Amino acid sequence: MPNAKRKIKLTKTLVAELEAQGEEYSVWDTTVEGFHVRVLPSGLKTFYVFYRSKRGKTRRRSLGRFPTVRVEEARDSARADIAAATGESLVGIEMAARRTRKKSDRISTR
Repeated sequence: MPNAKRKIKLTKTLVAELEAQGEEYSVWDTTVEGFHVRVLPSGLKTFYVFYRSKRGKTRRRSLGRFPTVRVEEARDSARADIAAATGESLVGIEMAARRTRKKSDRISTR
């Protein structure tokens, strides 16, 4: 099904294993609505966020290419863009992102 929406939690391993096909395709994240990675036939992988502004206008913004931009960084940017567009507070999102970064720093320094 080429037009079926593929949804799964995006991870570094999963994105690295995505292979180029004859057509471009997207894999959508289950954690953040609108966050996805787009894979081109050339194998280039780019993160995007798709959201609606307060006025209802749809937007899609590029968040960077994999592996230059990590999945966690792109997901945090997607959350921030969605929150800014909808006028939601980022306090809870920022605290969760800080906890995730601290946890990954502890793991990487071991």
